[in-house]
Amino acid sequence: GINAEYGEYNLRMSTTEELAAEIEKEEAGLTAINRQLEELRFKIGMSQQAVGSVMKGIVTMDPFGQAGGSVMAYEDEKRALEDSKEAKMKRIRELKQKLDAVA
Repeated sequence: GINAEYGEYNLRMSTTEELAAEIEKEEAGLTAINRQLEELRFKIGMSQQAVGSVMKGIVTMDPFGQAGGSVMAYEDEKRALEDSKEAKMKRIRELKQKLDAVA
């Protein structure tokens, strides 16, 4: 009857809204990750320049090899962020497929 159909419609609506909200949340997370990646690329670039300067003998003050160490640390962080980004993108794709199935 009408009540059953209305109930199903309501369920579908709330599922759609929940999925849309979830997608929005994941996409916001993705935006944040992309911002972090941009900052890291900048830091990596700066650190690599510092390493280059040390190697060329322009700068002799890097007694602890900090520039090289930070490049490696940044690269690790970048890899971790790229993995998170992949996972988020996969999750968003799955959510959008679910949303298409429900809608």
